[in-house]
Amino acid sequence: MTEKADMEAEMGVLVKKVEAIYDYIKTVYDLATKITEGINQAQFKKKVHCIEAMRSEHSLLVDRIAVLEVKVKPTSKTNFSSWETVSDMVGYIMYTLDKLKKSQETATSQASDSAGQNYGTIKLQALELPGFNGNIGEWTMFHEIFKINIHDRLDIPKAHKLQYLLSKLSGRALSVCAGIPPSEENYDVIWNSLVQKYEDKRNLASYYMDTIYGMKPLRMESSAQLGAFVDRIGSTVAALRALKLDDLGEFILFYLAQMKLDDNSRRLFELSLDPKEIPTFEKLLTFSENQAKLLSRLSHSQNSGSYGKNMLAITEEPPNLHSFHVYEKRNNVCVFCNGS
Repeated sequence: MTEKADMEAEMGVLVKKVEAIYDYIKTVYDLATKITEGINQAQFKKKVHCIEAMRSEHSLLVDRIAVLEVKVKPTSKTNFSSWETVSDMVGYIMYTLDKLKKSQETATSQASDSAGQNYGTIKLQALELPGFNGNIGEWTMFHEIFKINIHDRLDIPKAHKLQYLLSKLSGRALSVCAGIPPSEENYDVIWNSLVQKYEDKRNLASYYMDTIYGMKPLRMESSAQLGAFVDRIGSTVAALRALKLDDLGEFILFYLAQMKLDDNSRRLFELSLDPKEIPTFEKLLTFSENQAKLLSRLSHSQNSGSYGKNMLAITEEPPNLHSFHVYEKRNNVCVFCNGS
């Protein structure tokens, strides 16, 4: 096959490809002219994404065909009318796409405004927040409700937040901030002091376990008592799980085991923990083993000291005791005449 024949064959393939691209763009253009129909909008959105790439490829193909045509027939005149037609159709397609996007954005904005207006017309009753007196069992509910409704709101000045916070504190909770001047700039200091003291997973977990462990057995089967049991045990377990401890099972085993220790051993174990550490049964067991060895060594040391003292007392020789008897020889003298 000659070089001319090769170019003619290539040109034929390129022409077919240009025609296919033209037909695709023409189909999308027809959809754009009838975009008011809902079904056309869906089809239009599916086909429009590759329009820019097709226009670029069409332009390259038209240029290549023109070059080949000049080489095959030097006297022929190049015709770019199809390129102009495609450019016009793509321009209208992109214009329609942009118009459709703006229309959808406007509809979304109006829907949001309408929803906002409806939301603004809803009137809620004044929310009465619970107070907090330092009971750690009530901290979680107070913290979450106050944080959502007061602390996190940007439209409430800190002076008002502080006033509302102090009005809800009493007892030990109020004494936490007793030494801090109640000024606007100290609101964060007071709030953080409360959080630091009471937002303690370890104390909360122990409190919930105390609640479960301290529940008295039901004396009789009744709907009221079973209902109370479900409410109390269910809420306590839910609160315990909400703490999301790394290993809740380990903590429960620790709690049950440490209840059997003496007060001094429990105190020493607590001193061995980091302030934020959640204890585990394994750590308690290791501590108890080490403490038992320590007490055993101390006991042997004391016994050895007592044994040494006793042996020293036994092996010492008693001192030599000497008794001196003094005899005085007296002559018999008459007591009357002082004579013999």
